[in-house]
Amino acid sequence: MRKLMSIILTLSLLSTLFGCDKNENATNLAYGFGCSVLDQNGNDLFDPASIGWIDTARIEIYHMINGEAIPYFKSMQYSSSMAFISKGYSFWRPDENITGSNLEMSVSVSWYLDNEGKSTTIIKWNEQEADTISILVERTANSYIGKKYWINGDENIDWINKGDYLVKIVKTRE
Repeated sequence: MRKLMSIILTLSLLSTLFGCDKNENATNLAYGFGCSVLDQNGNDLFDPASIGWIDTARIEIYHMINGEAIPYFKSMQYSSSMAFISKGYSFWRPDENITGSNLEMSVSVSWYLDNEGKSTTIIKWNEQEADTISILVERTANSYIGKKYWINGDENIDWINKGDYLVKIVKTRE
């Protein structure tokens, strides 16, 4: 059995190596966005036990394309690169994420860049609350690199882990 597994692994590796075309250009996307959303007391607002919690089933993601806020699922007609995240966001449980204590949300940010080279994504938490994430993206021959981030126009961001594009968003609850 072990020998069979070795043969299968070797054949798949060889087919991958010989199947590559030297003339293909890979594109590296080096920007993203993830967040923990807390109240002013540090309570996880993705937790239904928290006062004023955010119902995660009602979150909506919009990508700004040509100056228009397009719902995430409709923006996928322009690109299928993130189609595996059906609603435009996914969650990481505390036991599998960076903070280890709060639920973290990963957001499919807009791949579309405006005239200034910015990607803009809107997270609509509920009927009353939304946040706008803007990312200044530098384009090179084979890469798109997030250089500067803003949340609601403010570049003073509370980073949990900048390398993983993870921020803390604080919402005031009464």
